[in-house]
Amino acid sequence: MKRMAQAGHALGEEEYLLLAQNLPPKDPTSADAILKEMYGLGIPITASMYNRLGTSLCAGGHFHEAMDMYQKLKGTGARLDERFSNSLISGSAQRDSALACRFHQQLRSDGVQFSLSTYKTLLQECGRGRNWDGLRNILDELRAHGPALNAEIYSVLVKAYSRGERITQARELLKQAEAEGISLDMKGFKPLIIACIKHRNVDMLDAVMADIDRLGIKRDVHFYGTFVESYSTIGEPQKVELWLQKAAEAGVTLTLEEYGSALQGYCVAGDMERAEALWSKIQRSGLRPNQFCYALMVEGYARKKRLGKAVSFFQEMKAQELTPSKHAYGSLIKGHLLVGDVEKAKGYLYQMVASGNQPDIIAYSMFINHFARVKQIDYAVKWLNRAKAAGLKPNATAYGPIVDYYAKKGDVPNAQMWYDRMVADGEQPDQWIMVQLMDAYSRASLHSKAREIWEGLLAMNVALSPVAIGTWLDICAFAGTVELAEKTISDLRAKKYPLDANHFCSWIQVYTRAKMWRQAVNVLRAEMPKDGVVPVAKTFSTLLQPLRFAKRKEEETEVVTHLKTQYPRLVEQVQRIFGSWGQRKKKQVNLSSGREGSELLEALEDMAKVGSESGMDGIAPSVSTQKKKTPKRKGRKS
Repeated sequence: MKRMAQAGHALGEEEYLLLAQNLPPKDPTSADAILKEMYGLGIPITASMYNRLGTSLCAGGHFHEAMDMYQKLKGTGARLDERFSNSLISGSAQRDSALACRFHQQLRSDGVQFSLSTYKTLLQECGRGRNWDGLRNILDELRAHGPALNAEIYSVLVKAYSRGERITQARELLKQAEAEGISLDMKGFKPLIIACIKHRNVDMLDAVMADIDRLGIKRDVHFYGTFVESYSTIGEPQKVELWLQKAAEAGVTLTLEEYGSALQGYCVAGDMERAEALWSKIQRSGLRPNQFCYALMVEGYARKKRLGKAVSFFQEMKAQELTPSKHAYGSLIKGHLLVGDVEKAKGYLYQMVASGNQPDIIAYSMFINHFARVKQIDYAVKWLNRAKAAGLKPNATAYGPIVDYYAKKGDVPNAQMWYDRMVADGEQPDQWIMVQLMDAYSRASLHSKAREIWEGLLAMNVALSPVAIGTWLDICAFAGTVELAEKTISDLRAKKYPLDANHFCSWIQVYTRAKMWRQAVNVLRAEMPKDGVVPVAKTFSTLLQPLRFAKRKEEETEVVTHLKTQYPRLVEQVQRIFGSWGQRKKKQVNLSSGREGSELLEALEDMAKVGSESGMDGIAPSVSTQKKKTPKRKGRKS
């Protein structure tokens, strides 16, 4: 444009506004270049130009530069328009909800008003990032200054709290909506029902169902579809079938969406007999299975390694003139890799390319994962390089199997090298990779390095996975760092991270390995109720086994009494765990000689006794101590 001006062509604001609307997305400096060029040509820079440049910077993901543009706009005394403000808050929220909240507070202090759709996006992203403080602040602001809350906003809030495992708060929000005269339909209750089913919170589910009936919400296709989808998600095909039957008995006609959810549940659970039966039912109902349904059947049979059936559905999909998706191709690639047929897997990769479906990094990652799994790491590296040669940027899914291979092998230097390469490529490591590396350092007795990685995880300011928390607590247990484990629990509670039964099992192990028996029992009796976590069979077995071997009769009696009185339904499960554990330990003991062997056998026999002292009636099965005669073999002394 500068050359055009020098050649005598008249340029004005309109031409530069058009240029500002089409900024190169990867070059944030181009916005400043336009301003300098306009200034040099003597063209006035208006508020419209600042707003247009700021919106374009947001579209490219350059939010800090966009905020700088806002400051320049503010310096002119003009106001930013709604499109710029919404782009700045909504866009940054999808990257970092905490950053978006800071932007939001700064703009609000300048008197900027936001649309309800902007608030909705901000609430959604705060929920995804588990930024509960930010979410509460935004909700308080909406209630104080508007715009008025509606059913859509309440649905977003219920979904955020339900997905964040804050079920009680989600139900309280539904009650608040009712008190304010806002009527929610089944879509508003759906996330809470899914969360109740996922976490098997039967009491809360009953309460929610009572609310639905009290409010007169119709049990329509959305109602039954919610339960079908929920049980499909957690892999309970029997419950999926039960709710399909309930819908049929209620005379509710299900759509392909509900049938697709049920089909997904069956295929994910590996129940292909039910999937086939439902497939026939879909066809008899006059519905035509779509691309998604066919891809599910291909995936289900590929997972079961029944590749003949998977290929059959794949061919039928093509015969129905449905274009196979990357999902379908990926399932066949993964299935053939599972059985070690690399050539056929490569064949489907080439078919994908020929069909116009350009393979993404996930397809290449399947080959990388396969070769790392079968310990052919050189081939895994070759496939990583092939992905790069195809113009793809390897992500954590591609680097992960290589880091994991070396970490599990105990080759910490190579694991760290590949981890560093991934970071150098500009790829943010995911939690899985960091947890594997942390575990590798711990097994190499480099606990200080493991702690550095844990602190790096905390610094990422993301929702920690249950596996990450459990692995770190296990490391604390094996390293004997009781104080560090206690600090970890305290910090997680302060940050409102939801702890589950597995985390408390790891915490119990921290104390039992340190022989701090009373503290271990206290985790069960006092700490778990604080967080509202219900013990499972593993909780009791994790505590009872070391207590039995240490012959801590008093604590053992207390735990068993607690089990039998408070959780009688778990007695049978604890019995099974003790039985399999006791028999497995017994096989490892030389029963004929050795003090250690005799002591261990004695402890295992004690498990099987009806312990009137500890009240272990019916918890541990009997362990036979009769020695089996080993048949003599020729050529060997018996």
